[in-house]
Amino acid sequence: MSDVQDILIKVEPEKLEALAGRVNSKIEAIRGRFERIESEVNNSNHYWKGEGGETHRRVYQQSKEGIEESLENFKGMVSALETMAGTYRSTEMEVISSADGLPADVII
Repeated sequence: MSDVQDILIKVEPEKLEALAGRVNSKIEAIRGRFERIESEVNNSNHYWKGEGGETHRRVYQQSKEGIEESLENFKGMVSALETMAGTYRSTEMEVISSADGLPADVII
């Protein structure tokens, strides 16, 4: 079993939060792009008639569910990163608070 002093957090909470923010921005950008694609696909029924157009729209609708699921999974990762950062930060504050109560004049 390791001593408490052997524990090292390798990632700073600020870096986790920054990464979560960047990932969230990318997710929103991707979501916006897919909304524009969906609009184009839906509007294609005005000029792309027949079996080819219907197949194209159907395939897009089938893939849309997977795309939305993937984006939601990425959102879950953002949430997990934010939770980890919060946990690291609160644990660090608890340790600092506990250490403040220890005597400083003891030599080990």
